[in-house]
Amino acid sequence: MAEGEDGSDKSEEPTQKKLEDARKKGQVSRSKELSTMLVTLTAGVMFLSTGETMISAFVHDMSSALSLSREQVMDTRFMISNLVNQLYSGFMTISWFMFACLVAVFVANLAVGGWSFSFEAMSPKLEKLNPIKGLGKLFGMRSLVELLKAFLKFILVASIVVTVLNNEFETILNMGRGSLFDALVDGGYLIIMSFILMSGGLVLIAAIDVPFQLYQQQKQLKMTKQEVKDEHKNAEGKPEVKAKIREMQQRFSNQRMMEKVPEADVIITNPTHYAVALQYKQGEMEVPVVIAKGADEIALRIREIAEEHNVILMQSPQLARALYATTEVNMEVPGGLYKAVAQVLAWVYQLKHWNRYGGDFPQQPDPDFDKKLFDY
Repeated sequence: MAEGEDGSDKSEEPTQKKLEDARKKGQVSRSKELSTMLVTLTAGVMFLSTGETMISAFVHDMSSALSLSREQVMDTRFMISNLVNQLYSGFMTISWFMFACLVAVFVANLAVGGWSFSFEAMSPKLEKLNPIKGLGKLFGMRSLVELLKAFLKFILVASIVVTVLNNEFETILNMGRGSLFDALVDGGYLIIMSFILMSGGLVLIAAIDVPFQLYQQQKQLKMTKQEVKDEHKNAEGKPEVKAKIREMQQRFSNQRMMEKVPEADVIITNPTHYAVALQYKQGEMEVPVVIAKGADEIALRIREIAEEHNVILMQSPQLARALYATTEVNMEVPGGLYKAVAQVLAWVYQLKHWNRYGGDFPQQPDPDFDKKLFDY
């Protein structure tokens, strides 16, 4: 059997991403027993607090609905409107009761698993129709627990019914001898007592079911060590994807760098292996800035662009290597190279002046420079 197929090696706790993905799919812990217990308990409390009021309202509505004259009975329009009014009145009488039970349902679901709304959980899945998986679930641990809970609930309800019938047998017999109102009051009392007794019993079942549901959810979401590694790898990014991204970023960076080469004042070359483009704007810059640099093919491309735009090139292997090694693009020239770069820029400005006005041709600085000019 393949690793992890039977779930036996899922020894790792689920990661935060695994929990979040499960919540998005609607896979959260839910306890039906807790919902049943809270709804039953809420119904009992509401009957206890508002039962007499609701019974009085029902008796009044029933009396008015049956106290009709002959003309009213024969009037179809009146009978329809009377029916609508009675239904509305009955709904308003039990509206608070229904609202309280609805709140209990939401509270029970929020208490275990929290709020979760997922369209994916609502979508139909063909795999749920797989009979083999259905048989596996039928004889699984979850089904065994559900069977046990159903048996406990049956015993609970049967015990409550027997207890109520045994203790209130005389009351039940007397309900048929008294008035309608008294019978409704006694019946409501029996219902309330039954609800409260059932709620007390369901507390025990819910106390067992809630931890089991949380345990089952955690067990289903457990991961193998390989799954944890794969998730971390995906979170950090696959090496080949990251390499491709870096390649694209480098390409875009080089493209933007090449666009600045025509703005350079001078290109310092190795002459073939390195090329560094310098720019200095008087009044705007305190120190010359490296706006492009490269080696081998990139250096060749920098020189080609410089020649296309008549940017001055100067061969100085030692200065080119020093600038390439100690600077980055858009970085100021380091202090140790100020003197050497100053000589180069002075010659560049003299050359530009000669191109414009003529005169004596400026002498180019020694490509190797005096070592005293390098203070780094």
